[in-house]
Amino acid sequence: MTPIKKIDQNKALREMEAQLMPGEAEAVMATLTAGDVNSWASKRISDDDRENEAAVRQHIVVEYGKKPAEAGQAYRDMVAYVQNAELTVNFNADQVFNQNISARYENIFERSDDVELKSNRDHFESRLFRYGTIEPDFKAQEVIDRIRRNGSYDRGNNAAFRPVIRPKYGALNIFEHRTGAADDYGHSYLVLKNYMKQRCTFTGADSFLATGPKWLSNFFNMGALLRSMDDNAFDILYRKSQGQHQNLPDLILTNYFLEAQIHAEVLLTRDVSKICFDNYELSRGTAQDNRQLAATLGSFLAHNPFIAVEYFD
Repeated sequence: MTPIKKIDQNKALREMEAQLMPGEAEAVMATLTAGDVNSWASKRISDDDRENEAAVRQHIVVEYGKKPAEAGQAYRDMVAYVQNAELTVNFNADQVFNQNISARYENIFERSDDVELKSNRDHFESRLFRYGTIEPDFKAQEVIDRIRRNGSYDRGNNAAFRPVIRPKYGALNIFEHRTGAADDYGHSYLVLKNYMKQRCTFTGADSFLATGPKWLSNFFNMGALLRSMDDNAFDILYRKSQGQHQNLPDLILTNYFLEAQIHAEVLLTRDVSKICFDNYELSRGTAQDNRQLAATLGSFLAHNPFIAVEYFD
């Protein structure tokens, strides 16, 4: 049998970087580092998932009187229900489409000049993803060093910081809200293609509430997400996953969502399956603003005819 040749991945990356123009190399390596952050988080998630799954299954036994085997099936049903939910990104249409549209959906570090706003965001993101304090790992130290070097914001004082490394935010629309999963951020929303879910980590509530990596889940390991959900939301998710759709108290779900941290580039022309517009957001400005908005939106849609569009009142 011919032995498999071991590939030095770090050497391969350096060789690829050497063949690119400086600006291109920087952009490519930043995008790869965002993937590295997701990979590091996924390892932690996988290590913790068995304990989290056991806790959720025990909760189902106690709360719903199920036998252990039945609780196991109910857990799998709940995971499948979450996995099948649309991944949405809410926005205010009149704020986003009132100017020339970027081909990429940008995170707060890319689109804002407010140092205090970004420092506040950095505080919460660093609790989850340890950008500047990620633990050493002799098996992947070069990757760890790259995350530390390019991912640490340091109140804007780190010249090597690459904004694209930081996540974008969406939510899983498990309760099928007409205005997307997190309409506090706008009633219009993008629906991302299904493969984008595998480039995300998830939390069972707004990540501002999360205190560390143990809150994180991913597409294949949902234990922490289910374990950290609000009790009422967990109950409704359980009942919906079991086909019990009658008499669900929708009111308590209005401001509740399962947050997605998206560790990948989001291209509107590639990664979005549908854009849903709130008609009110498209018409609430002055007459001049509304004309500008209609022109910008019309131009964008004319150049991107393959993106499905819906409008609602």
